[in-house]
Amino acid sequence: MSKVNNVDVGRLQQTVAETKVSPDLARRTQRIQGEWLLTDEGPMFRSRVAVAGGEATLEADMPANLGGSGARVGTMYYVYYGLAANFAFFFAAEAALLGIKLERLGVTIEIPMDFTQVYGLGTAPIIQEIRFILSIKSQAPVDKLQAAERLALERCPGVYALTTPLRVTSQLDLEP
Repeated sequence: MSKVNNVDVGRLQQTVAETKVSPDLARRTQRIQGEWLLTDEGPMFRSRVAVAGGEATLEADMPANLGGSGARVGTMYYVYYGLAANFAFFFAAEAALLGIKLERLGVTIEIPMDFTQVYGLGTAPIIQEIRFILSIKSQAPVDKLQAAERLALERCPGVYALTTPLRVTSQLDLEP
């Protein structure tokens, strides 16, 4: 099968079939390692990540209101971008698996924030809500699009991380 909605449906279905036979194929540890850069110029953080074609470099800075220079994309924008892209992928993939052809899919993510806790000035929740707004052009009936949306909300790892209490730990590895 060819791509539908820019998703290789045949490969995805093959992966699911292989995982049914060998459930361990579904388990992996994602790892990102980076360095906080202690120079006054350029980005504040850099990471190199493996991709199918080799390696990609990600760089981040913080906006001026948080002590950075704003010379690069802020760290939280990577989080928001990742959430939007992850949700878009899962919507497009679920739509493809349901036989829905998309003519256009746009995703907007809105995250109202309160920085008083970030600044140590209060305890108001930093983030109270995350909204995904999907702009879709398709000939599919609304109920099928809503089914794809429900499946994306259920299966998207980004949404899972936001909606499921997870243990978060930190470890100090002190160098001599």
